[in-house]
Amino acid sequence: MNLIDKDITPCIFEHGGVGASGDLVQLAHLALVLIGEGEVIFDGQVHPTIEIFNKFDIKPLSIHIREGLAILNGTSAMTGIGLVNLIQARKLLEWSFFFSAMTNEIVGAFDDHYSYELNIVKRHTGQNSVPKMLREILKDSK
Repeated sequence: MNLIDKDITPCIFEHGGVGASGDLVQLAHLALVLIGEGEVIFDGQVHPTIEIFNKFDIKPLSIHIREGLAILNGTSAMTGIGLVNLIQARKLLEWSFFFSAMTNEIVGAFDDHYSYELNIVKRHTGQNSVPKMLREILKDSK
């Protein structure tokens, strides 16, 4: 938490293996920082970790047997990439709702294709949530 609060970022290479524990390179650089080694980015510059730890009186982790493996062996890079993709996909979906609504407005379309009555009989969550979103966006439409 000290690192996040003080905007200290572990220096982790952007490129490397991912998948099937292929994020070991990135996790190793993160682990180095946690034990006071490696490099960090602070104030837009790369510094030796121990220098910044000393500056802020941050104590490195003291790891015991098997804890090193626990820090290294994970799927955090894949999880992070997956979450970024999920966030971007949600943004794209929201934009598609707005573009669809804008198209309806421009062409003066009828609202029956996203009406509650037409879509509620279809027992599919997506079939109901998409028209609901369009109804919400277009609620003040004339």
